[in-house]
Amino acid sequence: MLLFNMKNWILSFCSILMLTLIINLVLPSKRLSNIIKNVFAAICLSVFISPLFNISNLDIYWDSFDISVQSNYLQFIAKAKEQQIITYCNELLNTYNITNAEYVIELDNNDPNTIKKISIIFDKEVINLDKAHIDIIEEIKNKLSSAFSVEAKDIILWNK
Repeated sequence: MLLFNMKNWILSFCSILMLTLIINLVLPSKRLSNIIKNVFAAICLSVFISPLFNISNLDIYWDSFDISVQSNYLQFIAKAKEQQIITYCNELLNTYNITNAEYVIELDNNDPNTIKKISIIFDKEVINLDKAHIDIIEEIKNKLSSAFSVEAKDIILWNK
C-alpha cells in the first residue's frame, strides 16, 4: 500500500510539473506568466509535501488477531512450563516416596520462563517434623532451585 501511495505521489508531482511547463509555453505574457508560475509553484510545493501530512493515514495498524495469538502463545508457553515443573517435581518427590502433592506455580506474566514461586503442598502424614524430614525438605528445595534457577526462599513446601 505504501508503494502504491508513493507511485501516486510521483505521478501527481510529475503531472503538475508537466502542466506547469505547458502553461508557461502557451502563455507569453510576462505579467500573467509570473502569476501562473507562482500558482503552480504553490501547487507543486503542496503536492511535494503532501506525504508528510498523510503519514498518519498509512496502513500501519495492529491487528487484534495478532495480539490474541501472541497472548495465546504466552499462555501456551506458561502451561508448558508449569507442566514441565510439575513433572520434574513428581519425579523428584517420588524418589523420596512422597506422593499426592499439590502444586501452585507462579510465573511472570510477561515472561513465562521466569518462575516467581513454587509451592508444594503435602498431605499431613507425609512429612514429620523430625530432623530427617527437615533435611529432605532442604534437599528438595536445593534441587528445585538448581533445576529451575529459582531462589530457595521462593520454593515453599508445607503440610495441608
